[in-house]
Amino acid sequence: MIKKKILIVEDELIVAEDVKRTIIKFGYEISGIVPSAQAAFKQLEEQIPDLILMDINLKGDMNGVEAADIIKKDYDIPLVYLTANADVKTMKNAKITEHFGYILKPFEERELQTIMGMAFYRFKIEKKLKDSKRKILFLHDVAHKLASCKNEKDVYTITIQAAEDILDFCICTLDIIEGNKLVVKAKTDASLVKDSTEFDICENLMKETVEIRKTIIIDDIEKEKNISVSDVKLKSLMSSPIGDLGVFQVASANCEAFNEEDGQVIDLLLGHTYEALKRISLQDKLKKLAVHDSLTGVYNRHFLKQALEREIKQARRYNRTIAFLMIDINGLKKINDKYGHQVGDVVIKSVSDFLVAEARETDVIVRYGGDEFLIMLPETGKDADVIRDRLIDKMSIWNETNETIQFTVSFSVGCAYWSSEEPKTIKEIISEADTNMYKHKELQKAKMKLL
Repeated sequence: MIKKKILIVEDELIVAEDVKRTIIKFGYEISGIVPSAQAAFKQLEEQIPDLILMDINLKGDMNGVEAADIIKKDYDIPLVYLTANADVKTMKNAKITEHFGYILKPFEERELQTIMGMAFYRFKIEKKLKDSKRKILFLHDVAHKLASCKNEKDVYTITIQAAEDILDFCICTLDIIEGNKLVVKAKTDASLVKDSTEFDICENLMKETVEIRKTIIIDDIEKEKNISVSDVKLKSLMSSPIGDLGVFQVASANCEAFNEEDGQVIDLLLGHTYEALKRISLQDKLKKLAVHDSLTGVYNRHFLKQALEREIKQARRYNRTIAFLMIDINGLKKINDKYGHQVGDVVIKSVSDFLVAEARETDVIVRYGGDEFLIMLPETGKDADVIRDRLIDKMSIWNETNETIQFTVSFSVGCAYWSSEEPKTIKEIISEADTNMYKHKELQKAKMKLL
């Protein structure tokens, strides 16, 4: 056990030696014996003690109270006064320096031991309270930062950085639940993890944390038979839930590195992390709903306007064409009347999924109406007819393999294209595609009558 070091500031050598003998007897170590304030300052520059025993009536330009006031401002060290004068004025001046006790000379050994013990205890409690206050104020600032985050990556980074400031650990990971897996999103150095195969500190403890949604602290990993960590150097760890979204783990190379208060502070931090992630998720959903059709998931007509402005600008700049396919599901009203609107919705969703699967990455699929879809094909012109025919053929094959719908699904397609030199407006071109779609629908009806 490391002995606590005591600095004695006493100008009477006999008293100083008596104090030294006594506190060595208590099991402490002497860092130095100095007779004046200036000597004390010099000693502090060389070595910081765990406690200072300060004579109030020092000889020289500065008394013990004045010296203690300077020391208090520059060092965080508990200080106990030694004094032969306990008058009201002396004690009033001494109190200003926030000392941790005083001992009247001559002193009893037991009294000195008690006062020093109380000084260490009070210093420990006050330091703990100050640290707790610092952490709470720090968390308040972190909460504001998390509340202003625009994306999940920023939330992960701020959480890791905050944990590094609050706790003393050698490694940590932040995992988020995706499907039935926990995926590492960020780790100790606050870098975002791109490879989801990055290791977890303790996978089996993560799963337990997810199940019980409570912080688990392991003081000594070697004593836990059911705990296995990715690094044998790790001796203790703490695993905390991020609500129902994931798990945050920290580990240390020392045993008993984390206590109950650490768990409470991390719970507060992760509470803010959870709220930030939920807020961002909700905002993302709202943004998606603003431009996506709720049934099919493809874009809605609100987004079409934005996409058109962007593509027209590009087409005019590079002299490109834009093709449009207007698609209408055949006989949807009859399907709704015969099978119900739920089945009709399944048909709409199935056709939407089919179009998404067949479309290029640059194509924009829009639910244009109840059973109508519009596909915008950048850099496409006359070959839109080929794409139309291919979709119709692929739909025939889809009907043969589809097991979701028990009847044949078909659609009518009309196409038209626009170029930067085209005198017609985009609205007129889309109207032309719509007209061609109805022509195709009538053509299909005529063929069915002939059959």
